[in-house]
Amino acid sequence: MISRVEKIDQNFTCPHCGETTESIWIITYRSYQYLRYVYLCGVCTRVLKVTRERDADETFCPPPPNHGVSPQPSHP
Repeated sequence: MISRVEKIDQNFTCPHCGETTESIWIITYRSYQYLRYVYLCGVCTRVLKVTRERDADETFCPPPPNHGVSPQPSHP
């Protein structure tokens, strides 16, 4: 299994800690047939979302910058 960690810059309010973060961490695991994406809060590092997609390509490609996590407006 191959993994990759990357950080995307996006304003997001975490449902766990309630903090507004400017970044989300994405851990990508690649196995034989699937790509699994784990999204983490940039403040409390709790899991926001886990997705799985069939890997149709032989190359290990990261997800697009806004892959499944929609930005939320920050509250003053």
